[in-house]
Amino acid sequence: MEAIPNNLSEFTINDGVLIYTGRPSVIVNLNSLRDGKLRLTTDVELKKLVQFLNNEPNPKDISSEDMAKWLKEGTIIKKSELSEDNSINPFFKLYREYLSTKCMNDLSFSLNQYHKEEVLPAFEQFDEEEITLSHVYREPHPALNNMSYGERLAMICHKKGILKNGMKILEVGGGTGILGNNFLNYIRKEMPDLYNSIEYTFLDLSPVLLDSQRRLNRSHKKIVRFLEGDIEGFDFAGDRFDLLISNEMIADLNVIKLKKVYLHGEEPPESLKDDVNLLKRLGLDFQDAFKNFLVNIGAIRFILKLDDLLDHGGRAIIVEYGEDNIYPCASVLKRHIEYSIHFGHVIQVIERIGLKVETMTAMEFLGFIPEVEVIDLWTFLGLREHLMPFFGKTLPYFSYIPDQLRKEIGDDFFNQIKGMKFRTLAEAKSPVNPQDFKVLFISKN
Repeated sequence: MEAIPNNLSEFTINDGVLIYTGRPSVIVNLNSLRDGKLRLTTDVELKKLVQFLNNEPNPKDISSEDMAKWLKEGTIIKKSELSEDNSINPFFKLYREYLSTKCMNDLSFSLNQYHKEEVLPAFEQFDEEEITLSHVYREPHPALNNMSYGERLAMICHKKGILKNGMKILEVGGGTGILGNNFLNYIRKEMPDLYNSIEYTFLDLSPVLLDSQRRLNRSHKKIVRFLEGDIEGFDFAGDRFDLLISNEMIADLNVIKLKKVYLHGEEPPESLKDDVNLLKRLGLDFQDAFKNFLVNIGAIRFILKLDDLLDHGGRAIIVEYGEDNIYPCASVLKRHIEYSIHFGHVIQVIERIGLKVETMTAMEFLGFIPEVEVIDLWTFLGLREHLMPFFGKTLPYFSYIPDQLRKEIGDDFFNQIKGMKFRTLAEAKSPVNPQDFKVLFISKN
């Protein structure tokens, strides 16, 4: 029996059944899936206690409104009345983590073939398939002081003293290429002498996306180059960089499924031996894992390359979604699956190889203005998925303020729609929330 820390004593788990004995009392059965929905039980005999995964569960993270929604959807059941002051934020995250492990049938998961052969045309890919924070802020926006995401990133680098003459920049997984283009546009405008001295390299596994990066960055052709390949295995032949940018990319890297016993004596399958030996050498902490769990092995191997890729004094900026203590969770998109990042493990690896790291949200790092009101997620989806198609119109993914939406759909149409909602970024109800993304700001001495 594993000990439960005092501050987690109200949480217990028995073979996939999570029990919260505080107020309100809740039981979540993670095992029983019927037709894609949970079959819940209130009659559970508790036999074991195991360590709960979240280190600091915050009961105020989830409102009674969220709780009521989960109850209606059948995600949870209650045994006593809901309370505004007590909720179960860790449960939904653990539910996703547990089911992601159950639903990954193979020992390893890779998106390499998908990126090589199945990616849609670039802007369609990021407007239909995988919606990113940088994509919904690709144009100047009031929440970023009327700058685009790429411009704002360049400005932050400028303020931090990262940009310097003759520097070499590597962007891994450049998407459409618009982030890099806006990044370079800012430098050309604000620091023309520095602009002419730098080299900006795009590395991407997808030929389709790499082609878009080439087209969008034609005006920077004297200082850009394009490489096709997989960051995990790409040979840079000793080339080093002063700045590495990895924006919403590492969740696309390889994931493996392990059993805890592989780390404690039982022989793993041949295909996992190298990965298990690597994890043992790194000494990562898996005590809080389920007996079967997922690992962001691709992200870990990428981090291990940073020491060779960064020059002395170099910096890396990594942006992605995930949690500090939650194992990889599946995000099921229309045509592929991605897995969230366990940032606790990634940070451990960064520190193991002697690099320094600061962590913060994208909201904090890029200085999003929390008071700016943008379109509510459900208003946006109602317009995009239902109303606009009915009239033969489209609505691109964007974090619209009222004036931007009016301009996009036209005054007459805008004025006829009733009940649209706009919320501040601080409320985290927009199509893509900057609070949900973490930034790792990495330094090499």
